[in-house]
Amino acid sequence: MNTINGAWSVVSLPGDANPLAGDLPNEWYVSCAENGHTNTVCGTGCVALSAINTLASLHVGSTSAGDIGAAYDAGGLCGFLWCTNTHKRAQSPLISTIGKVSITVAFDYIEFGQTTIDDMYAFQYSINGGVSWVTISNPPKTVCCGGACNGTRQGKWTTLTSAILPVACENIANFRLAFVWQNNDDGLGTDPSYAMDNLTLSTPVVLPIELIDFTSNSDINSTNLLWKTASEKNSSYYEIQKSEDGFSFFTIGKVQASGNSNKLENYFFKDTENNASLVYYRLKMVDNDNSFQFSKLLAIEANSDVKAANNYFVNESRQLELDRNFVLINNAQTLSIINVEGKVLADYSLPSSLPEDKIIIPCGNLSQGIYLGLLRGSSTQKSFKFFIPN
Repeated sequence: MNTINGAWSVVSLPGDANPLAGDLPNEWYVSCAENGHTNTVCGTGCVALSAINTLASLHVGSTSAGDIGAAYDAGGLCGFLWCTNTHKRAQSPLISTIGKVSITVAFDYIEFGQTTIDDMYAFQYSINGGVSWVTISNPPKTVCCGGACNGTRQGKWTTLTSAILPVACENIANFRLAFVWQNNDDGLGTDPSYAMDNLTLSTPVVLPIELIDFTSNSDINSTNLLWKTASEKNSSYYEIQKSEDGFSFFTIGKVQASGNSNKLENYFFKDTENNASLVYYRLKMVDNDNSFQFSKLLAIEANSDVKAANNYFVNESRQLELDRNFVLINNAQTLSIINVEGKVLADYSLPSSLPEDKIIIPCGNLSQGIYLGLLRGSSTQKSFKFFIPN
């Protein structure tokens, strides 16, 4: 795939070199066999979208049958005919972010496969030209058009928008993005595989919208989002976005803005999905010229009627809460907090006896972003990711 920055490339990762790595692996393709579309549009093949062109996408295709769009070989024939194991990264050319701050990444995609086994499991970035990579998220599966994904239905294109990337991604000349697909050749899994289009990097602009409040409350079966503006000029709409990890956001609704106003305006949106764990909400405030900026994040605990075993989460006071059983099961004696660059920011000794249900770790000194928690015991260790909101 060629862009204004150059061509994308595909790299085989460790695991492809072993005898079962595959003599007929799933490959990345760029073609209109899986037309790139925008949010909520059903996938198509090479159907002309205008008199002069079609829209190609980057996608994982079926190597044995050729490039027939986002359709992959699930395999299951190792030792008989061929192996389809694959573990390949499609990576962008170098991208300059010099002069850019508060960068967000957005793209349209479709994905199914088999849970986390046949999966586009890593959306990544690199700040050193591809020498090392940091995983932003594992985008969740998308839905299929007309019913359940059964291998015959097209996927529905969905828009993903990241949170603001770490400061280390700003003002550098050797930034890169990448997508990693894996397949274990067990013969199981359902199309569509994965396709991506309309990848953009954006920086916010200052809009003439004075947002003075963004809050929430919960009913038994829903979460209510409420916000107020003191003034607006040429505002178009508010896009409500939701995330399970505080980094990868999905649009769940849209509310029309008042356009021009010099008085207090009240807005409301109801999310009727029961939240089984901690979730995050934000507003994308869009102007008439499509300029936009994001609100602060709201961290919302599980709805009161949803019973969930949360091993860890960051509460509204910016404290990391660890479930007592989560610590005991992992025989943890110490907790280290590590940033995305691998630097240990803090070490905590965990008490040998844990009378309370939760252990509270203060995180008020951490800036917004993703961190790694590393629990260590005498013979075991367990890592987990958590997000600190703004």
